[in-house]
Amino acid sequence: MVKIVALIKRKPGMSREEFSHYWATVHGPLAVGPAGPPAVQRYTHTDWLLQPDGTPAPFDGVAEMWFDDRPGLQACLDHFLGEAGTPLRDDMAQFVDMDSVIMFVGEERVVKS
Repeated sequence: MVKIVALIKRKPGMSREEFSHYWATVHGPLAVGPAGPPAVQRYTHTDWLLQPDGTPAPFDGVAEMWFDDRPGLQACLDHFLGEAGTPLRDDMAQFVDMDSVIMFVGEERVVKS
């Protein structure tokens, strides 16, 4: 499987609780609903991150989207970056510090499931 991983920080002035609630109840459903990109096989988000020593992580969350293949990934990217992705991008700007997002694409290799 191919996936997108995004490391995100909450918008300045937003509490962790507000960030988590918005992500789970507003953005998440939008991302997988009719306005969301096609070909997504799985979407998860992880928030309230800590480093192994218990200190806060430098990011507030990790989003992951899985695709069966590279054409599915490309369909998602075309949607997200095009006009059809405007509602999703605008919504992200409501709770994400867009200048701090780190996003990468990788091919997942399952070692143990």
